[in-house]
Amino acid sequence: MTQQSKILEEKEVMNLFQKSFPDFPKGKLKKSESPDFILQITPKKSIGIELTKLYNHKAIDQNYSLEQIKWLIHKKEEKIKLYRKKKINIIWLIITIDSENTININRLNCQLEKLFFTSLFQKVFLFETKDNKIIELVNSE
Repeated sequence: MTQQSKILEEKEVMNLFQKSFPDFPKGKLKKSESPDFILQITPKKSIGIELTKLYNHKAIDQNYSLEQIKWLIHKKEEKIKLYRKKKINIIWLIITIDSENTININRLNCQLEKLFFTSLFQKVFLFETKDNKIIELVNSE
């Protein structure tokens, strides 16, 4: 994938998320790098939004494991210090689910309801782009 096609895909996912999430804050959304987007709400309040993808590496099992999700969140937290240098107040992580694979998002949601994640991100979302379904993960911190 070229850098240009990656940028276009990120913008497409962000626009889709913005339309699908009724509580998305109003503000000026700018493409950035690390994090992928910055939503300027007021001159002193901004949200950094990092996008990442969750791929299903198991050809037989079409369900995403909770361990994969935890690992991905932890991996992305390594960049939070860099984001904070940009004086971003709030940081979100949006994990898109690879729409090439079919999963039972409702079953996954039931599993996630029983699990609390600990994360440095203020909000973490799973976003299934095929059906525009959003699951907000509960942060226990």
